[in-house]
Amino acid sequence: AFARRLNLRKSNQDITKVIEETIVLVAYGFTRKSIRVVKAIEETPKISIDAGQIQQVLINLFQNAAHAMTPGGGTLTIKVHYVAGGTIEPDEEISPTEEHLAPPDGVIEIVVSDTGRGIADQDMPRIFDPFFSTKGVYARNEVERQHQGTGLGLALCYGIISNHRGEISVESTLGKGTTFSLRLPVYSEEDKVNTDSGGLFVGDGSTLAGVSILVVDDEKEIVEQITNYLVAKGMAAECAHSGQEALAKLDGKEEPYDLVISDILMPGLSGFELLQRVREADLARKVLLLTGKFTEEISFLAHQSGADGCIAKPVKMSDLMKCISDTVNGPAEA
Repeated sequence: AFARRLNLRKSNQDITKVIEETIVLVAYGFTRKSIRVVKAIEETPKISIDAGQIQQVLINLFQNAAHAMTPGGGTLTIKVHYVAGGTIEPDEEISPTEEHLAPPDGVIEIVVSDTGRGIADQDMPRIFDPFFSTKGVYARNEVERQHQGTGLGLALCYGIISNHRGEISVESTLGKGTTFSLRLPVYSEEDKVNTDSGGLFVGDGSTLAGVSILVVDDEKEIVEQITNYLVAKGMAAECAHSGQEALAKLDGKEEPYDLVISDILMPGLSGFELLQRVREADLARKVLLLTGKFTEEISFLAHQSGADGCIAKPVKMSDLMKCISDTVNGPAEA
């Protein structure tokens, strides 16, 4: 019953980018805990997923691994590959049987392994049960024990993966480490680029006329589509195809941009790193971050980093315009 309450908002995604983006979010904390990240991420087909929920699963698994390797540090290994013709046996009590009747064309496998303390054999059958947690067993004092969480994390992960008609399994050896394996099905009818704009903004955009905006994304099609749309609505919008290019434009502008809209995951200089540079040198008045899907974790990290908000990709133009207006002018009165 716990898992059935999850609602999916699927879109066609490159799951490797969702994974890379999630690694960026946790990398700083891992460095502080002496945790080394090893990646073996192969190219995979696009897949129809709720990227925000999948990212929530990954964050939970990464955080659990970090906890298992604290103190002392260790190695987190993340492997991703595609198995053509792979099969899955979803949990029919949770996943909707009517969603896909045909077998998948293949399976994307995500394997997350740590070198932590492992899980005792007697705990393994209950690891995905709601409210079951082993963390308090390893707490060093009563205060720490009270802050070890509710035990809902892995139960939620199980529900999310099952709702995607996928599988999640775990193997562990006490004193050596734990490995979680995720298997998600890929269907040919889903392998289409999501071009739904959700309806274009129909207002006149007058309150945003002349607003200077820098749009930053390493995906050429996305950054140019957004920039051209904003220009057509009367804004002074420019684009940059990387964090470094954006930084050069920001440094070279006499007056700060009214707004920077930046993707989080970019090669070279990430959106978080660009945000830090912008705040340190006061290069723009407002900053919005773009991400594969909005989650509470990303919202918290963005707020803590000094962003004025987050936008989920793929973005509806009407939602984008409202977000820009609320950020630049303040939310409209109810």
